[in-house]
Amino acid sequence: MQASSNIADGLLVQPWSSVTLGDVSFIAKACFQDTCYGLLISDMDLVWYEEVDSDILKQRSQKLNKRLKAAVPAFFNHLTEIICPLLRGERTGATSSFTCERQLNQLVIHVKSELFGVPFYWDFCCSEARISMVSLHLVGPFLKMTLALQQQTQEFITLLERKDAEIQDYKENGAVLSRERLATGVFNKHAFMEEFLAKMLPESSVGKEGKVFTSELQELYTAVVKQEVDHKRKLHVLEYCCCFYSFGYQEQCSF
Repeated sequence: MQASSNIADGLLVQPWSSVTLGDVSFIAKACFQDTCYGLLISDMDLVWYEEVDSDILKQRSQKLNKRLKAAVPAFFNHLTEIICPLLRGERTGATSSFTCERQLNQLVIHVKSELFGVPFYWDFCCSEARISMVSLHLVGPFLKMTLALQQQTQEFITLLERKDAEIQDYKENGAVLSRERLATGVFNKHAFMEEFLAKMLPESSVGKEGKVFTSELQELYTAVVKQEVDHKRKLHVLEYCCCFYSFGYQEQCSF
């Protein structure tokens, strides 16, 4: 259905964020629209997904909030106000709390909040995500990010080696460093990699306060995914144009 397509497109370009719900750490991404939302969440062992449209939200909100009467858009707006700041790394309001519960192949996130001064309850009922979704949102982008970071590292190494050669040329032509504390040794790629694997890698395996995604990694993830989306869109347009030409149409196709 159309809502699913819109949610899929919107969710894909959202970056992952590190969040803590209750006392459990997750990475998560979400896409909220006027009458539907999609939530993808992982504890780095399993990945869960939920997509909710206006009919499901109406039924569930009535079941969990028998005293609260409000239009469906008000519920969507409230859930957006609860989740989106959380994904941005901001603190949720004092009236909002989260607890998590695993039920068979589901992850249920219980939310307690207030809407119009009345207690508001919501359950995100996430089922295990399909392998294709995990590949689309995690495995594929992460592999491309790894290749991009590897290329960036190689460029940094090349730049350092050129700087060392430049400094050596200055020295051979009589240049003297005015402040000895700024002196550095010649960069050794192999020694650096050995130290990184032995010391820096274990320290960086978990970021500050358990956060997996820094803002820089979020930007890289978004760039990688958008590039892939643009590439697929161009291929789709090209296939569409070829189909038209095959039927004798001479329409001009633009990318």
